[in-house]
Amino acid sequence: MSQLGIGNLITGWFLLGLVAVTATASLLNVYVILYEELKRRGKPWTLGNFFTRINTCQIAMNVSSVCYFCSIRKEFLHLGESESTQLQIFTATFLGLCESFYVNLLRSSELVKVHTSSTFATILRYTVHAAPIFYLSPGVFLVFNSTQGHGIVLVVNGVFTLVLDALFATRFFRQILQLHNVNIPVPEQVSIIAFYGLLSSGLCSLAIIAFAATVVLNPAVGAHAIPQDAPVSYYVAFNLVFFFLALVAVVALVMKWRLGRPAFFAPESVQNLARDFLTDKESGHVKMSNANIQQSMVD
Repeated sequence: MSQLGIGNLITGWFLLGLVAVTATASLLNVYVILYEELKRRGKPWTLGNFFTRINTCQIAMNVSSVCYFCSIRKEFLHLGESESTQLQIFTATFLGLCESFYVNLLRSSELVKVHTSSTFATILRYTVHAAPIFYLSPGVFLVFNSTQGHGIVLVVNGVFTLVLDALFATRFFRQILQLHNVNIPVPEQVSIIAFYGLLSSGLCSLAIIAFAATVVLNPAVGAHAIPQDAPVSYYVAFNLVFFFLALVAVVALVMKWRLGRPAFFAPESVQNLARDFLTDKESGHVKMSNANIQQSMVD
């Protein structure tokens, strides 16, 4: 069997495993929401309680990841078939949806809001709301057979996501440093959100770096074209992209499960608990004495 056949076959089986992992994570996420977040807190099973902003983003991100892995797997295993262009469009669309829900999920964190000025938070909010336009544009270019435009927007989207991840990561990292420096009791929920938020941002950044490596190893990937012949390092890099993306879904699930532990049961949401701790109730400002900062809360 040729190197292409071996590489595609291994990648196909690897992607099948990731489909199983992300699908399982999606089902477990629904269980955690229904049982840990709602039932144990005495909340009714209503659509409003289930489809909160964060829950909706996380579920949609997981479902988009499953669809993306299924689509890209079919691309790897069915090179040269007539539906190749349609597969590329589906793959680009599902990846764009996954990225859009991911950035909305991280932006929803109280820790990101509390470490951002009011003006910058407004800019960030509108930027994230506009993100789907950028993330879904590669599929649009493929519809019109513009491979050059598709390649350009892939690069732009990669840089855009890296910048957002760097922004999110610095907010989470700043919170972790401050929690270790202040001499006050810190709710474990806040530490968990900061740690797993930082981890998610790091994993997404690693996925983008690995994707950049596939572009170097195979310039044709700018048109989302899987090569007819490629070195083993290309397949390794591509599989690392998928691996890191799947880990983001797993990390989000683990964070939700840890936040749903019995010790955290309360009528109010974890978001409200984090907001209450991070905000001075009298002044409406965040105060960390050793850091000498006083920043406004963002709605």
